[in-house]
Amino acid sequence: MSSSLDGAAFDRVAADYDEVAQSRLGVLLRGRVHKVLEPLISSGSRVLDVGCGTGIDSAWMASRGAIVTGIDVSPRMIDIAKKRVGPPALFVVRDLNQSSWAAELGQFEAAISNFGAVSCVDDLADFGEQLAQSVEVGGVAVLVPMGHVVPWEQMAGLIRGDLSRVRRRFAKEPTIEHGYPGVSVRYMSARQLSRRLGARWRLRHASALGWALPTYAQRRAVEMAPRIGAALASVDAVGARLAGRLAMGDHQIAVLERV
Repeated sequence: MSSSLDGAAFDRVAADYDEVAQSRLGVLLRGRVHKVLEPLISSGSRVLDVGCGTGIDSAWMASRGAIVTGIDVSPRMIDIAKKRVGPPALFVVRDLNQSSWAAELGQFEAAISNFGAVSCVDDLADFGEQLAQSVEVGGVAVLVPMGHVVPWEQMAGLIRGDLSRVRRRFAKEPTIEHGYPGVSVRYMSARQLSRRLGARWRLRHASALGWALPTYAQRRAVEMAPRIGAALASVDAVGARLAGRLAMGDHQIAVLERV
């Protein structure tokens, strides 16, 4: 198994990444993360986008006046992000599995790591220390790990008799992620993530993301029937706090304070 953050693996999907991210389902889910992030940043805020991908979140933050630095393991994704956002935003290649990834980045008031980048980190304690070097005391990090309980995915596995699909998110060892050959991930709740990051981080808020909505692989209901998608998105948002406590969601949203 290759490193869980394989730059070549993400380079291979860079050209098609926006198709997933900007699908109807992708927009619904990303909008939820932005609602959490919006009150935490303001014009002039210095924000670090960890695992920035093609720069969609960076562009959203920059449009609100934030001064963004984005890092990612994939040079191709970084190139796309640079073209999307432009100066004064800064984008650099960094491997989050290298203990010196935070060196020379400076300090930030906030950080974001959206849609599972933290689930690809091998040593979360070291990651927590590196992130703590980057975020000022009292600052916040909005991290979005991949969760355990996903009703649509696990029900589909039961119906098909595919028990490996049902169990994979509960595995103790890293699991190869569907659609990203060679990339291994660790599924976790927001609370598990908080504990693994170490004592310099305190969990402020945890909620589920994508517990009532289907996964991208099952997105047909959302793409073909927008009203159904909107209804499911409302349920997903209303029940997010309770579902978050139950470790539900394709992802979980963790808001952490640097202490």
